[in-house]
This record gives sequence, structure tokens and C-alpha cells, in this order.
Amino acid sequence: MKYDIEICFDGDIRELLKDEGITTSTLHNVFEKFVQEVMKLIDNESSNFILPFVNPVSDKRYTLYGNYQLKNYHFIFEIQLLGVSLKNCKSYALLNLAGLQIKLI
Repeated sequence: MKYDIEICFDGDIRELLKDEGITTSTLHNVFEKFVQEVMKLIDNESSNFILPFVNPVSDKRYTLYGNYQLKNYHFIFEIQLLGVSLKNCKSYALLNLAGLQIKLI
């Protein structure tokens, strides 16, 4: 099914994304995967989203929060908040494999 994805965010989010090394192509891939695997295409839909993802460059975990609209197979995602995890994926996976439990304070 053919659809377009538009991603919107303000200057503060732009700076945070830049500081974290998250590119627009990474965001597009995250939203593309979200639309293909999770979304059901119901036209004229508006709702909120919470979208966890891993930056493939840094292996850090993030969560995007915001709103989206779908009109005529055109998605508009508006990012309002970026959550940054204190754990990265590689160290978390290694800790789990070793059976260790470490609590960060």
C-alpha cells in the first residue's frame, strides 16, 4: 500500500535530536517500520503515539511521544517529546546474558 510520511518537530526537538546523533533518515526508518508493522490504515484518523526505538549508530534507546494524523494515505507525525534511556542496548544485553542485575542510582 502506498503512503507518505511527514515528520514535524520544533527547534528544541531538532537540537535534541542533533545532540543525540539521530538523523532524519533514522527517524524516517523508525516511523516507516512503525507504520508497516503496527499501524492499521484508517483514513482520517488522529491519535497519539509512543514509539520506542534504538539508534543503530549509538545503540542508545529512545522513546518518541507525540501526535499523528492520517488523511488520504498521508501520515503527519508531530514529535513533541524525546525520552532518552540511561541504558544502552549492548551493555544491557551483556548484563542480561551474564545474569547480573545492576541498579543505576
